Amino acid sequence: MQDVRQLSRLRSACSKSSQNHSTTNNNNEHNLYPTKQLKILFKKITLTLLAIVTPCNSLAAAQTQEGQEGQSPASEPFTCEAANECRDCASNGCTWTKGACQDHCEDMFDLRCYSTETHPFWANIIDYMCEVADKDEENWATCGSKQDCATCTYTMIHEAVDEGYEHPCYWHLEDLAGTGSCKPTSVDEVGGTIGADTCLERCFLGGTYSCASCLDMGCSWTGDLCIPSCNSDYLDDINCYSQSSHDNLQEGNGTMIDKICTLAEVEYGDRNVCSVQTDCHECLETYKHGGDTCQWYTDDVTGWGWCGTGECDSFGNCGTTTCQHGGVRGSSKTP
Repeated sequence: MQDVRQLSRLRSACSKSSQNHSTTNNNNEHNLYPTKQLKILFKKITLTLLAIVTPCNSLAAAQTQEGQEGQSPASEPFTCEAANECRDCASNGCTWTKGACQDHCEDMFDLRCYSTETHPFWANIIDYMCEVADKDEENWATCGSKQDCATCTYTMIHEAVDEGYEHPCYWHLEDLAGTGSCKPTSVDEVGGTIGADTCLERCFLGGTYSCASCLDMGCSWTGDLCIPSCNSDYLDDINCYSQSSHDNLQEGNGTMIDKICTLAEVEYGDRNVCSVQTDCHECLETYKHGGDTCQWYTDDVTGWGWCGTGECDSFGNCGTTTCQHGGVRGSSKTP
């Protein structure tokens, strides 16, 4: 309150000073002072004006600074990279992946990519989607810290979507020497590896790897890689072969292992021929072993398309022999 009174007096003094200065000039025109008295009077007036004008100028500067500080800075446009939290990221149409915000998913098969585009069924429940994303990252960190197969597969985690479902981490073999990495998913679509929840070291070590030698050791074969076991949830998608999963080939001539390996060679070749096609029309004009053509798949949720060997995968996506639902891999638009 005292500051307000002082401010009021200072403003009044500034106003009176201006008026007095004007009056003094008028009086000087009508009164002739002796030279000495005039000098003294002029000096007094000058000192008085300086005493008043200086705080007046300070007051004006303070008021100007106060006004500038009160103005809010112009808001900068939102950028995905600036968001450091999943909810803020997804709410602005960006993609949350691996603990960072990006403009879009770099790979359509990346299961760690969360946005309202890749998960439209969660568009109205972004909080839940982000809870799943956070739990997913926690699982990747937990499994990723394990450096060997045994430690990896003995580590239990809770599924991100259904925390009531507990399962082990999966060991993904990356080369024939047994080098691998631990991940929370049995299939890594981006890296192209298949994980195992058990460790049969003999499946990783020694000898020339072939389908027959792999199955003869009690391991499983994926067409080009020997692994400890097949995961039944993705059996149709990854074309994994083992004596237990193909025991229906036991009848007839020849050993079961020979029959399984013949089937694996044919199906693996078909899968490679079809998977490289990126256009629907080219896909349907590509022939598999036996004379049938490849088929075009379209994800009903994302609209992405790709070329496959036919039938339905474990996610319910079925191949078609027409290009009505998609034309280019990664796009739902027909060319």
